[in-house]
Amino acid sequence: MGDYENFISKYFPQASIQENAEGLYNLVCESNIVSAVFLRYMDTEKYNLTEEKKLYYIRFRDAVNKLLFYVPLNDGIGIFSCMRYLLEQYLKFIYAIHFDIDISKINITSYRHIKEDIKESYLIDQKVKEKIERIYSFYAKYSNDVHDKDTTNDNELTFLEDILKGKNAFWGTTVDDLRKILDVTYDILECLFEINFEDLNSVERMKISKMKSRKRSRKILKLLNRQN
Repeated sequence: MGDYENFISKYFPQASIQENAEGLYNLVCESNIVSAVFLRYMDTEKYNLTEEKKLYYIRFRDAVNKLLFYVPLNDGIGIFSCMRYLLEQYLKFIYAIHFDIDISKINITSYRHIKEDIKESYLIDQKVKEKIERIYSFYAKYSNDVHDKDTTNDNELTFLEDILKGKNAFWGTTVDDLRKILDVTYDILECLFEINFEDLNSVERMKISKMKSRKRSRKILKLLNRQN
């Protein structure tokens, strides 16, 4: 049994452990490794990148981690809300570094206005805008209503128990979507900040090279070594 499966067994003993639970865990670990690299090597002068602006990206990273909590609960609303939140925080990060707007205003800026401003901005490269379109697609998907189980049992606690022990209808889709979301977020940040593998220290290089998934490791190494 892997690390994440042990975690589920310890803290969610009645939950149904999904096949290949480690797949989600490995993606979260990957996200933490890659986000640490971007946070360390982002050019702060290029986009007047303050710690307040970085906070949006940190929130994105932390929300990815929280999926490890929501998935065992088998709660569609929680999973969808977490996915929507992490996408929103990522978009706010992109928005914050391109627009000279007070953070307090960005915090309350709606998704619709962020999307419109990014689309109309001449400061953002067209190829970056095209990649951001994929973020919009996922945001729209996870903004849709979640049709969860109906409460057909007279006992509310039994109803919740049935959800916890039941088959997770969101498992495969969530893991697959997270993989695609991480890919496009890495791609966008690499276009913006042009971080090269040669810039990394030996520990950071080793962490990427020794990821559980060799395919994912090679993909990230290729991204960091590409000619921008």
